Amino acid sequence: MSPVGYQILQILADGGFYSGQVLGERLGLTRAAVWKHIQQLQNFGVEINSVRGKGYRLPEPLELLDSSRIRAGLAEGVDAVISRFDCFAQVGSTNSHLTEWALKNPRAKAAVCVAESQSAGRGRRGKKWFSPFARNIYLSCAWRFEQGLSALSGLSLAVGVLIADLVEQQWSKKIHLKWPNDLLYKNKKLGGVLIELSGDFSGDCFVVVGIGLNYAMPSAQIKNIDQPVCDLSSMGIQVSRNLLVIELINRLIDLFEKYTSQGFEHYKDSWLARAAFVNEAVKLSLGEKEIFGTFCSVDSQGSLVLDVGGEKRIFSGGEMSLRSIS
Repeated sequence: MSPVGYQILQILADGGFYSGQVLGERLGLTRAAVWKHIQQLQNFGVEINSVRGKGYRLPEPLELLDSSRIRAGLAEGVDAVISRFDCFAQVGSTNSHLTEWALKNPRAKAAVCVAESQSAGRGRRGKKWFSPFARNIYLSCAWRFEQGLSALSGLSLAVGVLIADLVEQQWSKKIHLKWPNDLLYKNKKLGGVLIELSGDFSGDCFVVVGIGLNYAMPSAQIKNIDQPVCDLSSMGIQVSRNLLVIELINRLIDLFEKYTSQGFEHYKDSWLARAAFVNEAVKLSLGEKEIFGTFCSVDSQGSLVLDVGGEKRIFSGGEMSLRSIS
């Protein structure tokens, strides 16, 4: 998306009509140039209505992310440790952006990246994460730990608990967690967590936690997704995207600061209280291998415990997925 296109969106965000002439006067463009930028935005996937005699408008008001507002809303201690804060109209992947940044800034403590859309958003196992413009939350936080990767077992599950706590505390909606990183509402996917780690097993390491949370998905996009999904809007939750990002960042940084002393053991009971598919027959995909069993629990490291033919077996790491087959 071009900078001028984003400026047009900022003007149209209130949902009102703006003629090509008015937009042109504000941005120093001809009406023909405005029309070209409108076309580019539509090709980008942004729905813009055009009505003869009235001009252009969005089907409904759109709240764009505001980096200044977000940083101003962060808790004082949280803002102080963030070395870099990026807010993009579009980025390949918020996780990839911070991973690249971390490699170039080995002494930095923390960084945050949010985006209105991702051109290469990813879920687990390299699956594409659908990223419609300004309709969801695409947020990544990077944090440098000194205790090493060995102290971070179960971190993705703990982040799931953090998000579930937020939704339940603020809006009284029961969230279920599917091992290892999906958030479900009434068996529909609401969001997910993607964690990428680099560094030493027992020394300095860097973690990037990515959160994708469905906010108000366009119905046309939902039809293209190969699993049942939901969003905050369809759940009856009305909340500012900026305020939601502020709350997520504040809670994530607090979790990072405490995690090496608390570990997943601190979150285990909360995770299990929300676990999807407990005591159900499941299929675990591990690469090209499939394992069938009954989902029993998770251990103190966040690893999956399955009953396979009467034997309790523990699975952790790797490229796994879990599906109910009942």
